[in-house]
Amino acid sequence: MMAILSLDDAKACLRVDHDEEDLLIQGYMDAAQAWIERVTGKTFDPAPADIQQAARMLVAHWYDTRTGVSEKAMAAVPMGIRSLVANHRSFAHGPRDVATPTVPE
Repeated sequence: MMAILSLDDAKACLRVDHDEEDLLIQGYMDAAQAWIERVTGKTFDPAPADIQQAARMLVAHWYDTRTGVSEKAMAAVPMGIRSLVANHRSFAHGPRDVATPTVPE
């Protein structure tokens, strides 16, 4: 399976030019791909541009809000990301709630 984003693509989006956080960023990339695949019910190989953009935005969101606490209003997954992914949702197994996807046990 091919990754939706490359590490270089994610780092460019985050404007990170060092290697110290590669493992953290890779974790966010893996989580973003898992979230997108769970919500859509699909794997992407290759990923279309809107799915790549949703993954970039999700990685950036998690990178920027990694403390989980902020004075700013926060969302688990911002609406813009959910909107990009919603176009690719599969209804073969029933509708999935994009706002609060289930977590595998």
